Amino acid sequence: MTNPSKSTTAEIEAEIHRVCSLLGSIARQYPNDSPEALAIRDAAFAFQQLQWHKGLLQSYRKLKAALNGEKDEEIRKKLIESGIDPDELDEEI
Repeated sequence: MTNPSKSTTAEIEAEIHRVCSLLGSIARQYPNDSPEALAIRDAAFAFQQLQWHKGLLQSYRKLKAALNGEKDEEIRKKLIESGIDPDELDEEI
């Protein structure tokens, strides 16, 4: 992924697949229930979650810019229904 701040969903998915495949190949060198394999699994999960978070944050920034920084109540409500606190997003920007 060349520029994580300008990634598409497909690029994010490709990067997650690439990194998780690499981590999987490393994890296969250990017994499935070993501390090493479990740590690698946890690292892959954390990487995936972080990448999706960055992608969602990027999408939110684009949406906010398209609305000239304003969030109407309908968008605010949909974000909340999706489990996203718009005020917390503003703090991260």
